[in-house]
Amino acid sequence: MTTTCDSETTTNLRFLVGRQLVRVVAQRYPGYLAYSKVILTFSDNSSILVDLECRTISPKFEVCVVRARTMNAQVNLSDWDCFSFADFNLGTVYVIRRDEWIEPNTFSDASLVGRNGVEQRFGNIGIETMSDHVVTVDAGLSFLSLTGAELRLDADTFPLVFQLRYVVASSLLPDGSKFNFNVVPVSG
Repeated sequence: MTTTCDSETTTNLRFLVGRQLVRVVAQRYPGYLAYSKVILTFSDNSSILVDLECRTISPKFEVCVVRARTMNAQVNLSDWDCFSFADFNLGTVYVIRRDEWIEPNTFSDASLVGRNGVEQRFGNIGIETMSDHVVTVDAGLSFLSLTGAELRLDADTFPLVFQLRYVVASSLLPDGSKFNFNVVPVSG
């Protein structure tokens, strides 16, 4: 079984290719290192809101599917982080899929999880699991620039929040060794 993003999301994501991303604002999830909503703004001042939609597969088994909607209204940015981009021309948009399943709890103290508790897990597509009921889920997005930089939004293990990562293309220069300034004296 595959749980995919809806047709409106697919249509909105197709129109992003070839556009210049200038800003990303992400709403912080309270007390957690993740984001509940992400707004992508492009050079023509159009914006796309990306969030997650919760879908119930069976009792005690819910998955979060990526959703993208066009957006016209401004938002109050008091609890949002802002990231600006100078040269992020969008070359490719990928939907990130993963397998999710539930297994009986493995905790030694069953009173902590209640009666017939289960643990939800996820992993790469095709991974061997103890469960017969595995669902493939559209759980994130990867935006690749024409220069190779990647902006990635992955559904986190906590419901309805993203982990946001920005990775710049690797350089032709060697990595070198990293040293902590507090440990290695810097001579001047």
